[in-house]
Amino acid sequence: MIRNRFPIQSERGAALLIVLLITASLSVAALAVMQTVSSSFRTAANAQARAQAIWYASGAEELGIGLINQAIKISDGRLNRNTPGLGQLLQFPITGGQVSAQIDDATNCFNLNALSQSQDAKSEAGVIDAHLFYQRLLFAIGIDSSLIPELVDSAADWVDADTSPRPSGAESLYYINLDRPYRSADGYMVSKTELRAIKGYTSETYRIVAPYVCARPSRDIGVFNVNTLSVTDAPLLVPVFQNEVTLEQMIVVIESQLLEPPVDVAGFLAHPNLSVIAPQQRLETLLSDRSSHFHLSGEVVYLDVRLPYEAVFALRDGRTQLVRRRFGEDE
Repeated sequence: MIRNRFPIQSERGAALLIVLLITASLSVAALAVMQTVSSSFRTAANAQARAQAIWYASGAEELGIGLINQAIKISDGRLNRNTPGLGQLLQFPITGGQVSAQIDDATNCFNLNALSQSQDAKSEAGVIDAHLFYQRLLFAIGIDSSLIPELVDSAADWVDADTSPRPSGAESLYYINLDRPYRSADGYMVSKTELRAIKGYTSETYRIVAPYVCARPSRDIGVFNVNTLSVTDAPLLVPVFQNEVTLEQMIVVIESQLLEPPVDVAGFLAHPNLSVIAPQQRLETLLSDRSSHFHLSGEVVYLDVRLPYEAVFALRDGRTQLVRRRFGEDE
C-alpha cells in the first residue's frame, strides 16, 4: 500500500513557517526591549547628569556668596562700579565640563511688588507713591503715554490682594475669558517675567521694561546705589527727582560720575544738574551709597547637559541671603 506523503510535507512546511514567524516575532520583541532599555539608560544618564549639574550650580551659589562678602569687605559696604569681583566672568573646569559664574549689582531697579501699595498707604506721611513713580519711569523709558495707565493698573491688579480691577487694569475675570484661561496672582510676583502674562505687556513692551524692573518680596520701591549706576540706569532716577530733571540731564550726571571717585548721596546731589532742584522735589530716601541686592548668573556644562542658572541675593542684617534661584532657560 502506497501512502500519500504530501500531507506530511505540508505539515512540516506549516510548522517551519510557524517557527519562522515566532522567531521573527521574538526578534522584533527583543529589539523593542533593547530599544526601551537603551532609551531608559539614556534617560537615566541624562537625569543623573542634570542632577549633578544642579549640584555644581548650587556650589556656584556658595561661590557667589563668598564673592559678595569679599566685595563688601573690600569696599567697607560701599560698593562701586570698580569694586573687585563685580561684573567679572569667572570660569573654572570640572570633571566632564565647565562652570561659569558672574556677580553683578542688582540694586538699581524698580520693585514691581511696590505696586501692591494700597490707597491708604499712599496718604501716609513719608510714603512714596509707587504707582506715580512707575508711571514716570515708563514715560522716561519711552513707553507711549496712552499705554501707561493700562500697564500700571494691570500690574498693580496682578500683585494686589483684592479682586476689583482698576480703571485700566485687569483681574481674574479678564484672564479666565482668554483663549488659554488663567487667574491673576493677587500676590507678590516671584519674577519680573510674570509681566508677560499681564494685560498690555506685549513681547515688545516687556523687552523695553524688563531692564528697569525687578520683583522683591516687599512693598518697598527699592534704593538706588549712586556709585553703581550706569548710563542705561538713568531713567530710574528721573522719577526720583519727580520729573524736575530730564533724561538727558540725568545721563550727563551719571557720565560725569563715571570719571570721579565714589561719592556719598550728598556728593551725588551736589552735581549742578541736581543741586538746583528743590529738596521737596527730591526723593532722597531712594538714594544710597550702598548696595542691597546682587545677581549671580552663569551656566554649567557637564557631559551632554548645558544648564543656565541664576540667583538673587539680598543683604539683610549684615548677612547675604538667597532671595530666589532658577535653573534652566528663562522662558
